[in-house]
Amino acid sequence: MTDANAVYIELRKHLDKQAVGFPETTSGVEIRILKELFTPEQASLALHLSFEPKTAANVHKSAASEGVSAEQAKSLLDGMVDNGAIGIMERGGVDYYHFMPLLIGIAEWHGSKSTPQFWADFNEYLTQGYGKAYTTTKISQ
Repeated sequence: MTDANAVYIELRKHLDKQAVGFPETTSGVEIRILKELFTPEQASLALHLSFEPKTAANVHKSAASEGVSAEQAKSLLDGMVDNGAIGIMERGGVDYYHFMPLLIGIAEWHGSKSTPQFWADFNEYLTQGYGKAYTTTKISQ
């Protein structure tokens, strides 16, 4: 992988620590999927997310040392939601952002915005690692 992939590799590792996981493959198909879902700036900010919902202010606070303004953080988060890469929920008039699993989550939310290559990569990833991670997670699906 190239240096241009570094943030995506870090994001893959971060996602792999989440509830369902996001395992590495020998083909690197998971990096192609992440590149369709996240710009490099979004991927960098997503390193401050988890499956536990967080407000934009909390994400900004976590990422502030990287020079991200509150406005940039909110804009990047909303862009990820618009692309179906992360989820959003509202509680008491406040938006909370969170990761979703690839299956029963991203695939469905991103689906109408995806490219044919995304679906080819998605199917490849299901057979190369994600399918096993999904079916063996201890989190009820």
